[in-house]
Amino acid sequence: MTKRWQTHFRSILTGAIITSLSCVPGIAGAATEAEPNDAQPDAQVLLIPAEGMSVSPMMGVGGSTTTDMDIYAFNADAGDVPVIMVVTDGSWDSLLVLYDSSGAILDMNDDAYPMNPGSVSPLDSRIDMYRINAPGTYYAVVTPIPRFLDVNFTPIFPDPGASGSYTLMASGVTSTTPPPVVVEDDPVIVEEDPVVTEKDDEFEAFDDVSDPYVATIQVKNWRGKVGDKGKKHGIPVAILSGPDFDALSVDKSSLTFGATGDEQSFMNCRKKGKDVKVDKVKDGIKDLVCYFNPEATGLTENDVQGIVRGKWVDSEGLVREFEGSAALSVIIVSNKKGESWHVRHGVDPRDKKYKELKRGKKHGKHGKKKHEKHSKLD
Repeated sequence: MTKRWQTHFRSILTGAIITSLSCVPGIAGAATEAEPNDAQPDAQVLLIPAEGMSVSPMMGVGGSTTTDMDIYAFNADAGDVPVIMVVTDGSWDSLLVLYDSSGAILDMNDDAYPMNPGSVSPLDSRIDMYRINAPGTYYAVVTPIPRFLDVNFTPIFPDPGASGSYTLMASGVTSTTPPPVVVEDDPVIVEEDPVVTEKDDEFEAFDDVSDPYVATIQVKNWRGKVGDKGKKHGIPVAILSGPDFDALSVDKSSLTFGATGDEQSFMNCRKKGKDVKVDKVKDGIKDLVCYFNPEATGLTENDVQGIVRGKWVDSEGLVREFEGSAALSVIIVSNKKGESWHVRHGVDPRDKKYKELKRGKKHGKHGKKKHEKHSKLD
């Protein structure tokens, strides 16, 4: 756990009392769950004050399996680093996903490492290393494993998971303006009156240069298979520049990337910076794109998040540490076979053997041999 996160967690737990496993931390700004909240228009709005807040919901109905997911909406400003943590009662495995307002996945976490303070299970989740690029409405979504979520809050493998109680804790944002109400059948956005909360001086500790700077990253074109695109050139990771962070000043030899962020997997970087698109838009600022050896990252097909760490030189010439996390690409299932088929057969539709099997069937009984023969002639 980083010094930055320890400081942050201590501040949001000021005055909190951990009474039992079923009543995890009670935090200033505590709220109750508002159902239904399993669709974007029905997202429960969180007004996150400087001292942080918590919600104490129920995932499904205790003692049974569920396909429930809880969606929470909050506003954040550019430069904010939300700290969102799920502390369960220990009876189920959580998945936490951070979305932007367009439904794009920004970050995702299955199992927090190290464990969340107050957790009784290593299967609880946490997102605390993603820097917001633009002001707007963002969404934190909680659902039980083995469910996984795709863009637009869509389940990929919608198998039910175990149910149970949990506490969602959120802090680290400076905007306390309520997110707009999303209306499915009406494009008009209705805004509520803003609620202003004074900023807590304790959060000034995050400007301390001894704390790692949180950079925004994107993990490109890879999903859990060494044979996927990226084996030859490595897993591409884009480290994005910002108003107070020049990605081109990063010490490339210091870079580590993988499941925990400490893996010595660095291969190389592009010689020149590249303006990486964010939400399909370029900002005109050069970013750094580097490549990491898949076999050295410690990532498996079950991982949902990649973490990068390294050193950079700030505007005052000081060498500082930085870190950042982002979601790995999600599996896209075949359009011709539904999710349930892939789940039953344990098949990743992008798997090489599966593609060869489909190709063989397409060419008939001896299709594979015919295809290989034609390939040799090409």
